[in-house]
Amino acid sequence: MTQATFLRVLSDNDKGLALQEAVNQVNNAGGDKTFVVNPNSFYQVPGSPFAYWTSYRIRSLFTQMLPFEGHNRSVKVGLQTSDDFRFVRAWWEVPPEKILDAQNGADWREDVKEFQDWCRNRTTQGKKWVPFAKGESILHFTQIFILLLIGRITGMSFVLSKEA
Repeated sequence: MTQATFLRVLSDNDKGLALQEAVNQVNNAGGDKTFVVNPNSFYQVPGSPFAYWTSYRIRSLFTQMLPFEGHNRSVKVGLQTSDDFRFVRAWWEVPPEKILDAQNGADWREDVKEFQDWCRNRTTQGKKWVPFAKGESILHFTQIFILLLIGRITGMSFVLSKEA
């Protein structure tokens, strides 16, 4: 079985130093920046992404489980503004009284519908800026909401607004 060694230093500011440390880790039985993977295992994931940092167990789930798309399910692209300069702001650029204060509403863990209705009503009462998790972060699953999106919730949709 062929193995390949990958070094991941994406989150380090000083890439040169981080790479040097990662190479030293390889020589000293590995570390948190070193990944030894059989490249054939990439074929388990649809599209064969170069996902060396995921565990073999995670990659193998793609062959063990049914694909998400299918069986009356579809995968769509997430929320896109197509004009971030117009519709997206950092939280400190928006007056607090215009930001959706979801933490003051119904507990979504107890009643999702009540929480959705509460949020929908608040966006029609001037709380038009809502938290927006935009990708491109290295911490995909620990997103800190620093961005806000302007609009209002209508039914199950979010409609972008032109006015602040």
